[in-house]
Amino acid sequence: MRRLVLWKKSVQEFHFRQYLFAAQARVLLRLGRPVDVAERGLVFIQNFLAILAAREAAGQVKPWFKECWAFSACMSLIGALTAYTAQRHSLPADWDVTDFVAAPGSGPQGPAAAAAVRHLAAAVAAERAEK
Repeated sequence: MRRLVLWKKSVQEFHFRQYLFAAQARVLLRLGRPVDVAERGLVFIQNFLAILAAREAAGQVKPWFKECWAFSACMSLIGALTAYTAQRHSLPADWDVTDFVAAPGSGPQGPAAAAAVRHLAAAVAAERAEK
């Protein structure tokens, strides 16, 4: 089915690129490489923002779509990596991850999201220090 959709060119480039990144992220998380997912996610978001900016300038994208997409993509990335971390490691007692589980799709909010950002930054720094 997927090949038929690609062969007929009935899938939009926007959705296809997101699908490819999501598939790559799933594989990397299964391999236990969340730092790679975080790094590649940031690169993906930055590159895609450049594409959206060009399309916005050409009038192909509605105003504020680029900003909304970037925020949503960042929050989804943080949510996925935090959920992965919550499953793989015991978290400190001050972490409340219920907002990640309670409202899927709405994006993380509150102190857990702030803690996730701090934790991801520390994990990236620690992984780079090991190399």
